Amino acid sequence: MPFNKIFLYMKLNLPQYSMMIATQLSRSYLLRQHLALYALGQSIYLKKIYICWVDNHSFPGFDHYINKSKYHVPFELIPTVTGFITDRFRIPNSLKTETLLILDDDINVEGKDLDKAFSYYISGNFSFRIFGTFTRRFYKGKYLLPRCNQPYSIVLTGFSFLSRQLLEEYNKDKYKDLRNYCIKIRNCD
Repeated sequence: MPFNKIFLYMKLNLPQYSMMIATQLSRSYLLRQHLALYALGQSIYLKKIYICWVDNHSFPGFDHYINKSKYHVPFELIPTVTGFITDRFRIPNSLKTETLLILDDDINVEGKDLDKAFSYYISGNFSFRIFGTFTRRFYKGKYLLPRCNQPYSIVLTGFSFLSRQLLEEYNKDKYKDLRNYCIKIRNCD
């Protein structure tokens, strides 16, 4: 997208979202792909990218992956607290948007599709619900992958928009046992 078009959208004061990608050293090749794909400004609504480094190995630095100066969307490292991907639900101190897109590091989505999904999220007023694309249905003791027209039980968070308000609620002390249980069973959904 040409720079003047990005500038125009910023001037219009449209709603924006930030993106959180949790990854680790063994999957760092995916991080390089994501930064190259999203930090070029392909999504007009994307304000910032957060990389949640959920690894005990030291982060090698962004220079190891890409030349930061040639990208339009800023990105920031968020170090792990628990060593698990549940850290991607922590609210970054520098978050300036009301919406955070949680994106698994092995999912690639084109900018126009991100914009379309975000537009649906905004127009549908999903501010206190998880809005995502991957669902599961719990039926007779098993999780199934439902078709588009079938009912589902949960939305998985691998590609989901969450409001700051929902994240604040999730991170309250009263849900600490729930977060610890997710870490214990190694599942954040």
